[in-house]
Amino acid sequence: MRENLRLGKGGDLMLKIGGDEFVFLLPIREGYLDQPTSVQALLTRIVQSVHQSGEAQAIFTEQRRALARDYRMVNNAESFSDLTSSFLRTAFGDDWDRSRDSMTFNQFQDMYLELQLKKIINQSNYAASVSVGGAIVLPGAEYGDGLLQARSDARAFKILYKEQLGFSWKNSKNTAFTTSKHNILSGLRTQAKKGQNNNEENQIKFPSTFSPKNIKPNQ
Repeated sequence: MRENLRLGKGGDLMLKIGGDEFVFLLPIREGYLDQPTSVQALLTRIVQSVHQSGEAQAIFTEQRRALARDYRMVNNAESFSDLTSSFLRTAFGDDWDRSRDSMTFNQFQDMYLELQLKKIINQSNYAASVSVGGAIVLPGAEYGDGLLQARSDARAFKILYKEQLGFSWKNSKNTAFTTSKHNILSGLRTQAKKGQNNNEENQIKFPSTFSPKNIKPNQ
């Protein structure tokens, strides 16, 4: 994101105001007030820069591999004793020993593998992205009002992006769960590959950024 800014004295300012929330303050010439599409184009460049970042995408790849490692571990286990206490605590919560005793290992295994497969399929469709919004704060107006407008646009952008990635998951059932473990693993590989293909197809399907609104001084 920083690479799209004009840094230095009198240039753009990049502020981190939350865990993963940033605000850019961009001094603009008066001519920009009649050309909000210039600000809109900057937002689009930021979205594409994050999406095309190999370093950012590597995070999603590693997460998918981590989910797959846990899937294989549970699939290969024959009893709870084959799983570490730290893993069981992550799967069941702090009261993992009581929860573990409430079901057989086969019940846990079937339930866990089904949920984990869905996570892997979802993760295969994720791509590095950033939700953006903007506003032009006119002289005398409040920056806080501009931030509220930018956040509103960013939330709407995020919703549209998720919809375009198809996260309704209407066809969430997988018939592999009614067959053998071998078929489950085959289904995992097939669905993960399908997810990667969908991810490639969706790389350029980001929603259009919203044209930034002018924030005027309170009358």
